[in-house]
Amino acid sequence: HRGHITFGSFNNPAKYHDGVFDRWAQILSAVPDSRLLLKWRDYSEASARQQVLDAFSQRGISPARITLRPFSCHAELLGEYADMDIALDPFPFTGGHTSCEALWMGVPVVSTAISGIPEMIDDGVHGLLVEPRDPAGLAEALRRVITDPALQRRLALAGRERICERFDSRRTTVALRDLFVAQLQRAQREAP
Repeated sequence: HRGHITFGSFNNPAKYHDGVFDRWAQILSAVPDSRLLLKWRDYSEASARQQVLDAFSQRGISPARITLRPFSCHAELLGEYADMDIALDPFPFTGGHTSCEALWMGVPVVSTAISGIPEMIDDGVHGLLVEPRDPAGLAEALRRVITDPALQRRLALAGRERICERFDSRRTTVALRDLFVAQLQRAQREAP
């Protein structure tokens, strides 16, 4: 719809390191005209923006392909997920919260199968997962999402459905209440 693929990540840049910059630069190099959208509160500061742009420039990626957005209210941040086609996670410290938000906003997520991500995403159903330190697997997962619009739509819909189902406040509250009631009843049965 924009004429190019936009990858994105709204993660804390403290999770970014040379390996992440290397991998994301490889992705941008492999997908002509693609863009990368990064958002974090520190990007209102020129030095923080320059550090990221320099990291990509050193890897042959033009700063024109990188969009850095600063802090905004949460509702605005959620709306900005509409500006990305595929959410990327850093590694080894994945998104967690930001991955959940991307799924909720209908953005397919490609991540690594570590941390709590496999509990949120079933590979091939709600997003695509690759093994850590598998650049070929990451490239293949991204190729699948980029070249298969039906897969992209299916992952977006299933991801949103998963998050709405798992993180529904009423359902979570009822489950927590039921857990507390069961524990209380057990304690009462076992009391002398």
